[in-house]
Amino acid sequence: MPLQPVHLPAARTGPSRRDLLSLAACALACPPLLHAQDYPARPTRLVVPLGAGGSMDPLGRAVAAGLAEGLGQPVVVDNKPGAAGQIGADIVAKSAGDPYNLFLGSMGIMSISPWLYPNLPYDVQRDFTPLALCAEVPYALVVNPTVVPVRSVAELVQWAQAQKNPVAYGSVGSGSVAHVAAVMFGNAARVPMTQVPYRAPAQIATDMVKGDLPMIFDSPTAYMGFAKEGRLRILAVTSRERMPILPEVPTMVEAGLRDFDLVSWFGLYGPRDLPAAVVARLRRHTEQVLRSPKVQEQFTPMGLRITPDGAHDFAAFDARDRARWKTFLERNNIQLDKV
Repeated sequence: MPLQPVHLPAARTGPSRRDLLSLAACALACPPLLHAQDYPARPTRLVVPLGAGGSMDPLGRAVAAGLAEGLGQPVVVDNKPGAAGQIGADIVAKSAGDPYNLFLGSMGIMSISPWLYPNLPYDVQRDFTPLALCAEVPYALVVNPTVVPVRSVAELVQWAQAQKNPVAYGSVGSGSVAHVAAVMFGNAARVPMTQVPYRAPAQIATDMVKGDLPMIFDSPTAYMGFAKEGRLRILAVTSRERMPILPEVPTMVEAGLRDFDLVSWFGLYGPRDLPAAVVARLRRHTEQVLRSPKVQEQFTPMGLRITPDGAHDFAAFDARDRARWKTFLERNNIQLDKV
């Protein structure tokens, strides 16, 4: 069944009991923020809407550590997974004016979900303050060469057009980046595609290697080892530029699909109604974190492209991206109950 917006109890994963007690004590001891010049007067919580694993949690911890250094107060990561990111987003959305609650959002949560879930308990445009684009995440087109005997995107298009049935691809559900990328590919290459949704993302790589699934658009890091062994093949990346971890792999544009540009992203948000001086300070310190060579070196091998100027015009980027995916989803009739 498709996910629906829910109000669930807070997930148990997150900061330690000691961290939570510290936050609670500070909340009781310190009055609400009344003047921007008093900020920060106590620890800040950074809500990450996924658990450990993947790249979102370590990115959130790196941002939190850097912000803590710049602000001179602890910044505690609080993992709140569940409901396609809605649990974590709702916490921060309901803390208007409070700079001690921050949120690490993603393209899926902030730009795509609003058009798939008509009854969200918050409004992503009204209830959040965009602070900084933290990282971009290009995807890769991966095939099983035993099932799909091709070595290039052009050969894949020819192979797909010759099939009697639509080509199957894996995803974690309608509206996911993998789903959107496959729809873009099908449109550009003029080949029919059919989605195979998975509840467990790790199972996708397993089925790809077994040959039960012919292709996937996904972050390439989970597939690079199999590609080196020759069990899978990475044909192209979805970004405009080649990825440093895959310098020999062409972009989709280089492979012949003009205007194919798809990059997921992670961004830092606060709740609405933050004082302008506080917003400026959070943006400044976040950019300092993102410009750190240590952070760049940490996340490049994970397939993330850290954006050192991410606070510049992030609000405009956030609005443009949401409008882009609204148009795309409507044009392609992508709904949660249509796989």
